[in-house]
Amino acid sequence: MMDALTILEWVAGGSILSIISNVLLFWNQQRMKKASIKLDTIKVYQDIAESNNQLLQEQNGKIVLLQKKVSHLEIIVVRVKECDYYPTCPVHKLVQDYAREFLYRTERQSELAKINNRHPRDDTGESGESDNTAGQPP
Repeated sequence: MMDALTILEWVAGGSILSIISNVLLFWNQQRMKKASIKLDTIKVYQDIAESNNQLLQEQNGKIVLLQKKVSHLEIIVVRVKECDYYPTCPVHKLVQDYAREFLYRTERQSELAKINNRHPRDDTGESGESDNTAGQPP
């Protein structure tokens, strides 16, 4: 039988030193490939993050501009309502629709919130202290 060292020399085509150096070179190349792949991946993620950041900044600027325009329009709607010619103005219906949809009063209770809420004058269906059997207050 052949010695293991002889087989390695025959396969590697050289001395033990060349075999060891080939193994070390192979190991080093694999390590460098992994590092290169990792750096490429990090660079791609950084590029994506930078492009997303730039896009978000542009969209934020557009949103701020749109908010300013809408606030100016709301001021105009309020001022149009104060105009002397407002009842006969052709924009009257549009302003009313806009105000009804977007400029509602928040201090009033909505109809949905009033459901199942009893007020003192409501008919509770229960007889009170009076002789009235309908449950209505006197």
